[in-house]
Amino acid sequence: MPPKRKEATEYTDNPSSVGGTPKKSRGSAGKTAWTPEEDALFIAIIDDIVRKNLWNAVKVHPQLAARQNGGIMSHWKMLHKKL
Repeated sequence: MPPKRKEATEYTDNPSSVGGTPKKSRGSAGKTAWTPEEDALFIAIIDDIVRKNLWNAVKVHPQLAARQNGGIMSHWKMLHKKL
C-alpha cells in the first residue's frame, strides 16, 4: 500500500515536480474584494462587448430573420433597462 500524501503546504517539498518549480497552495491570501468602482467598470466593459460584438450575431440569427434590425434593437434596449 502506498504511503499517504502529506497535507498541502504553501509549496511542495519536491522541487522536481511537473514543470520543475514548486507549486503554490490555492489559499485565499492576497485576494481582495471587488470595489464598487471595479464592479461598475466590469459591467460597463461587458455591456460594451455585448453591444458591439454580439449584436451582429443576434441580428443575423435565423430564428430572428423575420424581425427587422430596428425592432430587435428597440426590444434589446427595453429589456436592458429592466436589468
